[in-house]
Amino acid sequence: MSAEEKTRKDPPRWLIWLLLVAFFGVIQASTDRLAGNDSYYHIKYAWLIWHEGALWDFRWMQGTFFRDMWVDKELLYHLMLIPFTLPGDMYWGAKVAGAVGGGTALFAGYLVIRSFGEPGSLWRKHSVWFALVLAASSKTMLYRLSTTRVPAASVAFMMIGLWLMNKKAVRGLFILGFFYAWMYHVSVVMVPFAIFFAIGQRIESGRWDVRPTLAVGTGIVAGFIINPYFPDSLPVLFKHIIQVGLGSTGLPKGSEWAPYDSWYLMQNTSVAWIAIVAGVMAIGGRRRPMSGRTLALLLCAALMTAAFFKARRFVEYFPVFTIVFSASAIHDLIEEPESWFWQMHAAWGVRLRWLQGALIVTLLIVGGVNNWRASREAHQNAWPWRLAGAAQWLQENTPEKTQVYNAQWDVLPELLFHNHHNSWTLGLDPNFTYFLEPRLYYLSARLGNGQVPEPGRFVKENFGCEYSVANKNSGFANVARLNNSGLEKVFEDEYAMVFKAAPIPWVRTVEAELTPFTADPEVGKEACKLTEAKSGMGNPSAKGLLMCRMPTSGPLTLSYTVEIPTYGDWEVEARFLTGGTPATAKVSIDGKPQGEAISLQGTKTRLGRLQRLGKLELPQGQHRIDVYFEGTPGPYEMVYGLDYVRLRRRPPS
Repeated sequence: MSAEEKTRKDPPRWLIWLLLVAFFGVIQASTDRLAGNDSYYHIKYAWLIWHEGALWDFRWMQGTFFRDMWVDKELLYHLMLIPFTLPGDMYWGAKVAGAVGGGTALFAGYLVIRSFGEPGSLWRKHSVWFALVLAASSKTMLYRLSTTRVPAASVAFMMIGLWLMNKKAVRGLFILGFFYAWMYHVSVVMVPFAIFFAIGQRIESGRWDVRPTLAVGTGIVAGFIINPYFPDSLPVLFKHIIQVGLGSTGLPKGSEWAPYDSWYLMQNTSVAWIAIVAGVMAIGGRRRPMSGRTLALLLCAALMTAAFFKARRFVEYFPVFTIVFSASAIHDLIEEPESWFWQMHAAWGVRLRWLQGALIVTLLIVGGVNNWRASREAHQNAWPWRLAGAAQWLQENTPEKTQVYNAQWDVLPELLFHNHHNSWTLGLDPNFTYFLEPRLYYLSARLGNGQVPEPGRFVKENFGCEYSVANKNSGFANVARLNNSGLEKVFEDEYAMVFKAAPIPWVRTVEAELTPFTADPEVGKEACKLTEAKSGMGNPSAKGLLMCRMPTSGPLTLSYTVEIPTYGDWEVEARFLTGGTPATAKVSIDGKPQGEAISLQGTKTRLGRLQRLGKLELPQGQHRIDVYFEGTPGPYEMVYGLDYVRLRRRPPS
């Protein structure tokens, strides 16, 4: 390094941070929408912590497993958001937090790249342009880092971790691991990162140094154990990473966990892919072996690339890691005097400066375009006050903590943002309802899509809600408007509707797959599964069936409990699945058989005709319905299917 290079001053870091925050501020200021629906939840949760203290019981998700066990898996992030709520305007607080978070994430990546060079070096002077590369790398990354969600802070923590691993700062890694565990479950990825750095050092120097790996690993473990929510945080960690993230439940995953189409993936992160190519070329242009740092960063980038291929939610990590790796490889290339870079520099001379200028202008244009595209993506989100009218009506017309059924699980953040007076039912991820009770997961999905007749009774009896709220043009709202829905409209505006449960007193339907049931203990309840109707089966009442598979002839008994609101004569009817196996079904109420045995044998598997079983006199109160299945003994598997059992009485004239 020449004397002239040693005297060069580094660009002021605070100015670069301000420019990056302002860059994200343009995205926020270009639209009146918040980036990301979950932004409403996170900023309101931070507000609740400040105004109501530590929240050990999150009563706003009563239809999820968090009803019985609340764990704030992003506690540190919510504490970091509190200052943005103090001015009193959570809307602008969320926008400012999004700009600061996104700018800080890229600034942390820039600092890692900057640290590759010595103070005053030519590298540090020009590393500022890598901040521009980061800003231009992906419009979707810019959008997601603009959300008031934990990934922006997570990217910053990861970059700090890479810097500490490169410096072998053992104490710093322990502290980072501890607090990262308080902020995000993704913190566990720091362990393989540390292993990669250990591998890089082993190849470069011939020595193993596992202290950084042990430090960050023990820090993360300590963060999970010395935690306000321990030990409940451990099963939540398992559910979030294994069951939701990796999809071990077999349930459909949200769009965030789905991969991008290959061509869109390339288009959306083209600068990052170019950076990978540049990094590989830089490695190939050296005569010396790859440095341990570059190898470690290559492995880190490969891991985040694999995660990005698996789920689009890692789009905010992939570009940053690939660019940091590329910068390390380019730095190594420049540091080697006999590399092709210096040969090209000597041959091209001033033309290389023109090329550098053209590259900077191109990055400025691409960064500006991606900034505009990110703001347009944010503008496609819902208007922030679309549910404010419904939320305000419920706050003014219902007692505090009244639970309200929100027919769409993904509107919880907006409802909570505008109203913490009420409790809500569904939210954040439909898997969380499945973990509470699988049947409620299927029931809520069909209620939201408008596939359940009599939704009012299911809202009241299965979710314990007197009121429900839904987007105006949703399937739930369309069915709720019908005369026999069991719901009465009490509020309506341009965006939403509120209904009061008013179950129909002259119809009681037991939807087999959506209603709690018990099975013959010798068979076990696990023999019966909720099943979507297949093509050719017919059109079931609630778009699904209860299918019971038996290895032998049975018999099998299913029992239900139904509440009869008024004394009177009730007609009984039922609908079953017919199939190729000889079997019969019987229905009894309070031990009294209803009609004759029904044959379930048919030419193919499909819904049979409606069976009218008779009429009986029932007093007000709870009554038991038993459904008996029996088949002819044989070596084949028996399959029984029940759509519904319905009780009707003549409505008053």
